[in-house]
Formats: sequence, structure tokens, C-alpha cells
Amino acid sequence: MSYLLAFPVILFSIMMQMVVVNKLSLLYGYADMLLLVIIVYAMHPRAGRSWFWALLAGLIYGYISKMPFLVPIVVFASMIFAAQYIKKRIWQMPVLAYIFLVIIGTFMFQVLSLLALKFTGSILPIMESLNLIVIPSVLLNLIFAVPVYYILNDFLDVVFVEKINQ
Repeated sequence: MSYLLAFPVILFSIMMQMVVVNKLSLLYGYADMLLLVIIVYAMHPRAGRSWFWALLAGLIYGYISKMPFLVPIVVFASMIFAAQYIKKRIWQMPVLAYIFLVIIGTFMFQVLSLLALKFTGSILPIMESLNLIVIPSVLLNLIFAVPVYYILNDFLDVVFVEKINQ
């Protein structure tokens, strides 16, 4: 079930990012809906096969953007790993753990993206990139984090209902 669910949810979140969220930028930062969706899915208690979601999302993100394939795959896989670790340890406060993962994931994604662009020959000043891209991206992801968490978490609760014994 989660394999079939991955394609429409990931494609919908990419379309939302490309059409709606890209228009809402702060300085040069942007929100990353796909990162938020991957973290919510990994934090959900009944959702399984989150590694497939991370791989699929990383491949699609790498194909659509000019980012090297390795950057989104590494970031999404590390967020899945961190979410599973936190879910086992601090599951009493899932929203706070989710917000922590959003902050860490956004920093990781933006910094790895800047490093990848630096190695491909782009001339990006580090401090200016941090001030104009990374910090606004973290702020925008935090703004979108709570609505995405509650909408997708309710959707996953409906999809992954537990069977009632008759």
C-alpha cells in the first residue's frame, strides 16, 4: 500500500512546491515541501517502507532540479534514519521532534546544495549564501511545517487505519 501511495503523494508535493510554494520566497530562500512530506511520513507510527519514499523522492527531486542526484538522496535518507531513531526514543512529543528534524534537514539540504554547487563551479560567497538562502529557507520551512504535519498526518491516519477485529 505504501508503495502505491508514494507516487501520488510525492508528485503532488513536488507540484505544490513548483507551482505554489516557489512563488512564496523570502529573500532567496524557499520552502521545501518534499522534505516536509518525507519527514512527516517517516514520523508516522503506522507508515512503513519510508526508505522507498526517500529514494523515490530523491531521484525525482534530482531529476527535476539541477542538483546532483546524491544530495537529495543523502538528505532524505538521513532524515528517515534520524526520524526512526527519534521515533523510538522521544515519541511522546512527535510535533517537537518533527520541528527539530525540519530545522536539521533544511540546514543539511541547503548546506549540501551549496557545497555541490561550489564543486560544480558556481561562485557563491559562503556568508552571503547563509544569510540570503539558508536562514530564510529554514524560516519558510518552519512556517509550512505545522500545516503540512497536521494535514498529512490526518491523511495518513485515514489511509493506514487499523483493522477492527470482528
